[in-house]
Amino acid sequence: MIIILCLALTLPATLTVYTLGRRRRKRRRTMPAPMARAFPSRVLRELDEHLEDIARHEVRRIERDVERYLTGAVGYVVTTHGSPDGIALQLSDGRRLALVGVSRHNRQLLVLQTATDLLQPTQVHRDVFTYRLRLRGQAGTDIDVHARTIVLAV
Repeated sequence: MIIILCLALTLPATLTVYTLGRRRRKRRRTMPAPMARAFPSRVLRELDEHLEDIARHEVRRIERDVERYLTGAVGYVVTTHGSPDGIALQLSDGRRLALVGVSRHNRQLLVLQTATDLLQPTQVHRDVFTYRLRLRGQAGTDIDVHARTIVLAV
C-alpha cells in the first residue's frame, strides 16, 4: 500500500518538475540578449558599422606608417628570428619587422641571405590577401617575400 502511494506521488512530482524546467528553458530561449534589450537593433547596426569603419581606417593608417618608414632611412637586417608561422627581422636602427604567414622556403632564403649579404627593406606593397616586402642587398640582389601580416615594432 505504501509503495503504491509513493509511486502515485512520485509520478505527478516528476511531471511537475519536468514541465516547470521545460517552461523555464523555453522562456530563456525567447528572451533577447542583454545588449538587444538595452539597445534597439538599429542602434547596434549603426554601432557595428561605425566600429568597422574605424578598424578600416586604423589598418590603413598602420599600412601608411610602415610604408613611410620603409621609404625613409631604414636600417639593414642584423639578425633573423624564426617562428613556426613566420620570421622576425631585427634591424640595425633598433626596430623589429615581424612577418607572419611566410613560407618555409622564404624563411630559409632570408636566413641564408642575411648571413651573406646586408639586406635592407626597401618597399612594401599590399596585394589582395598578402603583403609583398622587397629586400635589397648591398650586392644588388632583390628578394621578394610574401607575408600574410607585417608588423613593425619599435
